[in-house]
Amino acid sequence: MTAVFEKVLNMSLTGSVVIGVVLLARLLLKRAPKIYAYALWAAVLFRLLCPLSITAGLSVLKPLPVTTTEGLGTVTYRPVQTVIQTADFTPSDVSQAAAQPEKAKAGYSPMEIAAGVWLAGGVLMAAYSLAQYLVLRRRLREAVPYQGEIYLADNLSTPFVMGVIAPKIYLPSDTPDAERRFIIAHERQHVRRGDPLWKLLGYVALCIHWFNPLVWLSFLLSGKDMEMSCDEAVINRLGEDIRADYSQALLRLATHKRLIAGMPLAFGEGDTRGRVRNMARWKRPKVWVSGICAVLCLVVLAACALNPRKT
Repeated sequence: MTAVFEKVLNMSLTGSVVIGVVLLARLLLKRAPKIYAYALWAAVLFRLLCPLSITAGLSVLKPLPVTTTEGLGTVTYRPVQTVIQTADFTPSDVSQAAAQPEKAKAGYSPMEIAAGVWLAGGVLMAAYSLAQYLVLRRRLREAVPYQGEIYLADNLSTPFVMGVIAPKIYLPSDTPDAERRFIIAHERQHVRRGDPLWKLLGYVALCIHWFNPLVWLSFLLSGKDMEMSCDEAVINRLGEDIRADYSQALLRLATHKRLIAGMPLAFGEGDTRGRVRNMARWKRPKVWVSGICAVLCLVVLAACALNPRKT
């Protein structure tokens, strides 16, 4: 377990460097379509989840020096004069002295304790999410089919996508007909590009690296980029003239309490204020702008996902 925890610490340190690079790149892409910022988080996810590495000439990372406990220091042996006085000790004293090293070995090292705390924290987060998922599944027993993979339920306050292999979309049954068009288009966009899987992988990374505050920040920001990029895709498909009605639908949903915090298999909508502001200033990007953003994303992804060649 200690060896696994040490590997996780190394991956978390490398992931923190990549998160810093992605945060800087997001600032450069602040006015660009959010799909590019959303794509950058793939490098973070790769670093946090994949123990393997690919080497190349292009990388923002430098190999970390490996420190081991072997070969530290020099042991010098000096002759010591020993005088044995048989009258000063008994066989029982010898047996007690021999038992002392065994007592010292019985304790746990700080690294072993830290590994146990890390494992317990990850298991608790996973168990909490699973419990929330099972509770929600029970609440959805009364949901009725609406259109294909879309269901309506009376006891919901916000729409959401649930599942990874065969995702289903759940809507509150009291959703106005005028808003269902936008909401369904938004949720189907999530399903179309595989957001439920990415959300699940992000939460798995969070459970593994829960001790790293930068991983929590990346989980939050990647969720915002995901939602905003999905909004932009819907506006791009349905037309810019829907922005006012689309924003009104978001504001109405924001008045209700969120249902599914901390559950990656079923995620709803959040950050309504930021999403409305983003839609208000959104403009269809020009081809050359999209090309520059795409090249920048590819360079950042490659530089963050690859390790430098050893010299």
